[in-house]
Amino acid sequence: MSNSPLPEDRIPVIVGVGEIADRPKNIAAGLEPLGCLRRPCGARRWIAGQNCFSEIGSLDVVNFLSWRYHDPEKQLAARLGANPAHCYYGPVGGESPIRYIHEAAQRIARGECSVAVICGAEAQSTATKAERGGISLPWTPFAHDVEEPKRGAVFQKPMAVKLGVFRPITVYPLYESATSAHWGQTPREALAESGALWSTYSKAASENPNSWLKKRFSPDEITTPTPDNRLIAWPYTKLMVANPTVNMGGAILLTSLAKARAAGVPEIA
Repeated sequence: MSNSPLPEDRIPVIVGVGEIADRPKNIAAGLEPLGCLRRPCGARRWIAGQNCFSEIGSLDVVNFLSWRYHDPEKQLAARLGANPAHCYYGPVGGESPIRYIHEAAQRIARGECSVAVICGAEAQSTATKAERGGISLPWTPFAHDVEEPKRGAVFQKPMAVKLGVFRPITVYPLYESATSAHWGQTPREALAESGALWSTYSKAASENPNSWLKKRFSPDEITTPTPDNRLIAWPYTKLMVANPTVNMGGAILLTSLAKARAAGVPEIA
């Protein structure tokens, strides 16, 4: 840290991570996406237990696909008692969580804020079950007049759309083939490596009380197509792709190194 060209009040550090998995016994009691964010944003023991919501100067909310709101970022800020100068709800994008963290760190480095929050949530499991069961959810009214998030073909070039290569299940296999060839791997070797990685991820999930699937899968269980693990798009099986039908939320909180030290947040080497 002493070699950094930035003073301690400009060095961004992560001081808290919060997460939640909502599994309501009663569907009508399920949390909506904004509700799934309130608890993670108050990440346990962050800033040595201090309530710094009023000091949040940067708030980024990852786009929801399971529910539509009017200005969800502003609604969340109000629920937190925050009034951030930067309050953003962006378009759909697989890279957005990492990008938001990077941009929040830059704001701290520029001295624009000292506390930043990046968060996201979905409640598709409850929303789907409620729709199928004809259950009315006591959530914030669905904003039908808000435009549906743009995704897929909207962001691709006309030729990609014409060829049908504009969705993750059609684009990612191209990346897989190209990188495997570049690394000198056979398809079988590449798949085995992926299976080993995903198995490691499942081990971590099996030990996390806030994960959705708590089973540890072997590499072969992950990469072998079965009736319960169908092939989505070669080489990806169901266990190798994102699961949209969950009720989960997560948040990452950043501050400056100076603020973290002043609050007594322990350093982790």
